[in-house]
Amino acid sequence: MFRKQRRQSPYLQRGAALAVAVFIIVVMSLIGMAMVRILGDATSATVGEVLGARAQTAARSGAEALLVDLFPLNSANANGTICPVRTANVPTTIVVQNNYSVDGLANCSATVYCDQAELSAPYSGIHFRILAQGSCGTGDMTYSKEIMLEASDGVY
Repeated sequence: MFRKQRRQSPYLQRGAALAVAVFIIVVMSLIGMAMVRILGDATSATVGEVLGARAQTAARSGAEALLVDLFPLNSANANGTICPVRTANVPTTIVVQNNYSVDGLANCSATVYCDQAELSAPYSGIHFRILAQGSCGTGDMTYSKEIMLEASDGVY
């Protein structure tokens, strides 16, 4: 009627814990490798953002240095001898080239191009196009940014 249930002997269950342990080790290793990759990608993205911001600052610094020379303080007119006359769709003549060594812009450089055109009636004055390219590098990575400014010493 009632059968007596036999208890499983521990000797008959050998090896089951080993399979579970191997499975857990493999799964945890995969999760660990994924986390290392995610952290590496996040670090690269942060470095890219920082160097991109520094490249933008280098370009802006180069453009502002040109603007200081182009529009001297206490002068009624722009210094038109700095920029050549416009011949192309974008400025092609380098007028400022800076390699920075100050804190925050170390390993950065700025190249600034400029051209000018005389404004026609009903406007008067000179129109300047300024193209500033900033780049910053570290190791085998180089990040660059470009900004374009327009300025005039005339009246619109």
